[in-house]
Amino acid sequence: MQKSNEINFSFVFFLLSLVIILSIVSRFSFLISVQVAIFLIFTASLLFLVNNYEYKNIHYILPALFLAGAACLSYINADYQVNVRDNILVLVSALAAGFHVTFLSIAVRKKLFVVPVFVGLWLSMIVLSRFISVPHDFFSGNVSFYQGMALNINVIAGFLLLVYPLLFLLIKDSEKTISKVYIVMAVVFLAAIFITKSRIAIALSLFITLIFLFEERKKNYAKILIFLILLILVGATTYVSVLKNYNGNSIAERIIWWKTAYLIFKENIFFGNGFGNFSVLFRTFRPEFVLNTLYAHNIFMQILADIGIIGVASFSWLLFSFYKKVLYEIKYGGDKLYYKVIFISITFFLLLNLIDYAFFVPANMLVFFVILCSVFFPEIKKLPKERINTYLITLFFLVLLFFTFKPVIADRYYKKGLDFYLSKQYKFAIKNFDAAVKLDKKNPEYYYQLANVNFAVYDSDRENGKQYIEKAIDYTKQAVNLYKSSAQLKMSLASMYWIDGDKENAVKYVNEAQKYDKFNFYIEEQAEKIKNSL
Repeated sequence: MQKSNEINFSFVFFLLSLVIILSIVSRFSFLISVQVAIFLIFTASLLFLVNNYEYKNIHYILPALFLAGAACLSYINADYQVNVRDNILVLVSALAAGFHVTFLSIAVRKKLFVVPVFVGLWLSMIVLSRFISVPHDFFSGNVSFYQGMALNINVIAGFLLLVYPLLFLLIKDSEKTISKVYIVMAVVFLAAIFITKSRIAIALSLFITLIFLFEERKKNYAKILIFLILLILVGATTYVSVLKNYNGNSIAERIIWWKTAYLIFKENIFFGNGFGNFSVLFRTFRPEFVLNTLYAHNIFMQILADIGIIGVASFSWLLFSFYKKVLYEIKYGGDKLYYKVIFISITFFLLLNLIDYAFFVPANMLVFFVILCSVFFPEIKKLPKERINTYLITLFFLVLLFFTFKPVIADRYYKKGLDFYLSKQYKFAIKNFDAAVKLDKKNPEYYYQLANVNFAVYDSDRENGKQYIEKAIDYTKQAVNLYKSSAQLKMSLASMYWIDGDKENAVKYVNEAQKYDKFNFYIEEQAEKIKNSL
C-alpha cells in the first residue's frame, strides 16, 4: 500500500512545477541567482517535510545522500572551490527535487509530467520558428541564437530527448481528443530534435518512436511509420559512413576528452577533484592538443574525475535501485506503461550522455532526478509532534539564507563593476569589484577583474600609478592562489611583473603558465617574447 496517496501534498506539486519552469526559462538555470533561489526553495520545503513526516521504505535516500556527500567531500581540496560550491548547489537541488516527487501519488506524478512536456513544447516551437524564419542559420551552423537560451543547442536536444517519452504516457492516458493533441506535440518534438542536428539525439529519438510504434504494429499507419523510420536510420547510417566519408574527428576528440578525465581522476582517486571541475582542470591535464571543452562528454568519466570512486559508486548504486524497482514493476506491477516510459526516458538519456554532457546542465539534471525518482513510493506518515521546534528551524533557515545569498549579491556588484570597467569609470569599477570580493572571498574571477581595473588605472598614468600596479599584482596573486590550474592567470601575473621590472618573477610565472597549459600557442608566443628580451 502506498501511504503517500493518503496525504495531500498539493504544495509539492506546485513547488516542483514552479521550479521546473523557472530553471528552464532562465537559460537552463545557469544563473547563480536562480540556482540559489531553487536551493533555498527546496531547503525550506525539506525542513518542513522532514520535521513533520515520518518517511520509510525508500531505496533512493541512501545512495542519493552518499552522492551528495561525495560531492561535498570533493570541495575540500578542490581547485577553484567557488565553481565546486555552485555545482554542489545544483546537484543537491536536483536530488531534493527527486525526493519531493516521492511524496506524490502516481496520478499526481503523471500530472506533473505535463509541466516539462509543455516546457519542451515551448522550446520546440522556438526552435521550429527560428528554423522557419532564419533557415540559413540551420544550414550554416549558426547557433548563436540558441546560446542565448542555453549553453548550446545540444542542451536543448538533451532536454527534449529526456521529456519526449513522457508524451507517449500522456497519449495513452488521455481521452481521444486530447490524445491527438499529444500526438501532434510528439511530431513537433521530433522535428525540433532533428533541427538541433544532434546526431545521437536524433537517432535515439527515432529508436524511442520505434519502441512505441511497435506496440501498434498491427495497424497500417504504424507499419508505414516503422518502415519509414527504419529507412531513415539505414539511409543516415549509409550517408555518414559511406557517402560523407565520415572521418571520425568527433569521436577522436571525445577519446582525448575521456583520457583527460581519467588523468584528472588519477590525481584524487577516492574523492575526486571537485564536482563540476573538469572544465577547470581540462587544459592542465589534456594529453595532446584538442579543442577546449567544459565537459568530458561521458557522464561516468566526468563523475569519476569530479567526485572519484565514491561518486561513481554512489551514482551507480542509485541507478541500480532505480532499475531494480522499475524492472520489477514492469514485470509484476499493475501500471506497466508508466514504468516502461520512465525506464525509456532515463535509459535513453543516459545513453545520450555516454558521448554528450546534457546531464550536467542544471535544468536537465533537475528534470532527470524528478523522472528517475518517480518510480519510488515510500511510506509516509504525519507525525503527531514536530521533531524540532519551528522557531529553531526558522532561525537555521534565516542563517542559511544570509550565507547563500551573499554570492548572489556579490555577483550583482561584479556585473556592475564590469559595466563601469568597460565604460572606463575605473573608480566606480574598483568600488564594486571590491564589494564583490568582500562578499565572496573565494572567487578568483573577482580578484582577477579587480587586478585588471587597477592595472588599467596604472596604464593610464604610469608615472604616478606605481601603487596601482602593485595592487594589480597582489590581486592577481590572490586569484592564482584560488585557481592554481589557470595558465591564463599565471600569464597575466607574469606580464604584470615584467612591466613592473621584476624579470625574475615574470620568468617564474611564465614557466608555470606553460606547465599548466602545454598546448596554448598564445602562451608559448608570449613566453618566447619575455624570455628573448632578457
